[in-house]
Amino acid sequence: DGSLLNIPAAGVDFSGTSISGAFALDVVEDNGSYYLLSVGIESNNVTRYAFGSDLTLPPITTDFGNLGGLSEPLGIGHWEESGNHYALVTTNGGAVYLLSFGSSLGNTPSASQVSGLSLGNHRHIKILSEEGTVIGLIAGGSTNSLSVLNFGSSITNPPSLTTSPVSSSSFLTGLDYFKDCTGAYVVTSGLNSGLHVLSFGSSFLNTPTSVQVSTSVTSAYGLTIRKKSGLFHVLA
Repeated sequence: DGSLLNIPAAGVDFSGTSISGAFALDVVEDNGSYYLLSVGIESNNVTRYAFGSDLTLPPITTDFGNLGGLSEPLGIGHWEESGNHYALVTTNGGAVYLLSFGSSLGNTPSASQVSGLSLGNHRHIKILSEEGTVIGLIAGGSTNSLSVLNFGSSITNPPSLTTSPVSSSSFLTGLDYFKDCTGAYVVTSGLNSGLHVLSFGSSFLNTPTSVQVSTSVTSAYGLTIRKKSGLFHVLA
């Protein structure tokens, strides 16, 4: 019946592909075609899976390698701006890279290091726009914090960084966000500490408060928030 409460069926088998130690995935739709972007900490690479118009079909896999300098990538987040596609990539050593695909995710990206940032062991990334300001949200891994990047009007600008500790957290990995009439929120998963909710008030640029909401969820490397029938569901 299409309910998020149903038990899912197994999908596409990715065994034998070029990526290992995948720490982050991002599924993107571009002009009717679906792509999955992934990074591999062990293989030091970025991989694109092209599904065409059907996510249930076996994809065409393209291994971009380390794009000239990526080492131990841990997170990837897609962003589209003015008809062009980008992705931010975090690395274990702290460097953050901006991948530029041009007008199509079917292109081979170029990579440039984002200046002024050192975000060691940061993990999953979500990028959003709030009243024309591009904002990156990054789970802080072993730093037990959330990093917020303010890019101003374009992701190609040098960002400013704000870091907020997440109380009672241990090794933050996955995250997602939502905003409704009550405020702006981030849910993040601690590998050893369950789920945490950060409340930002009216804007993701505000200083958040955090609360641990569940300790029963363990070893959650990633999560996604979906809303159905007025209820928010966290898939971890």
